[in-house]
Amino acid sequence: MPSTRQHLRTRALTPAKRTLLMLVVVMCAMTSTAGWAAPTSSGNSADVLELTCTLTSDNTYHPGLQLAPRSIAVTGVRDYGPCVSTTAPGITAGSSSFATTAPLSCLNPGQSQGGTETITWNDNTTTTYAFSQTVADVAGQAVLTRIGTVTAGRFTGNAVLSILTLASLDLLGCLSTSGVTSQSGVGVLEFTSLS
Repeated sequence: MPSTRQHLRTRALTPAKRTLLMLVVVMCAMTSTAGWAAPTSSGNSADVLELTCTLTSDNTYHPGLQLAPRSIAVTGVRDYGPCVSTTAPGITAGSSSFATTAPLSCLNPGQSQGGTETITWNDNTTTTYAFSQTVADVAGQAVLTRIGTVTAGRFTGNAVLSILTLASLDLLGCLSTSGVTSQSGVGVLEFTSLS
């Protein structure tokens, strides 16, 4: 398996992913300049944004998503980068993988739930965080928001905010016998130390 850095170099963003990523970045910039804070923030001006990463996600569904909900095995990879850190400048990228089974459909490709994620960074350190995830439909796209706390590894104790927008699904694929078997998304990840 290639290293995180090699893996990230070989994956180019498609124009659709690039457009979604730019929208997410602009929305985050607008909210930060308006004085909004992550829901986990203490609101204290001494809070420090320690890490910001762009995020891409690729999910595989088996069997494929259809209009009616059914039990779906989901596997996926989340790639983080480029990353900027105020306290760990050597961290520029990371990745994680996951596998789960859930009742999903084309009308509900994500679930509100809790869980943990472990990210392996380009310097071979790790971060594990516990999160609560909500899913909202925004203009026909599923937006997964994770709010949590780093429980182990790099950035322990930091508040976590992750926002991932999944690409719209192919409706003809939803009507097919095989269903939609893959979906990608883009977003952002932020770690903030709370005072």
